[in-house]
Amino acid sequence: MTRARPDALAVQGEVLLLNHKTRILNFAARSRLPAMYGFREFVDAGGLVFYGPKWTDLFRRAAILVDKILKGAKPGDLPVERKYSRFPTA
Repeated sequence: MTRARPDALAVQGEVLLLNHKTRILNFAARSRLPAMYGFREFVDAGGLVFYGPKWTDLFRRAAILVDKILKGAKPGDLPVERKYSRFPTA
């Protein structure tokens, strides 16, 4: 990456990357790269921007679906859920 000289950095929301959070943040700062991260923890530690899901909401919804299945609902009969954005699309 240092040879390629990127214009920006987009760090995916991959759990394994959390183990290297400090190293990634230091690289972005040293290289003066604007960076967007897939986990809020990066921004809490000094990163620029976070864009990703609210994991507690995802886990809560998953628990509700598992509860329905354990109570006898067929997974194929459960509706596909979509959380609508606060921002309307055209």
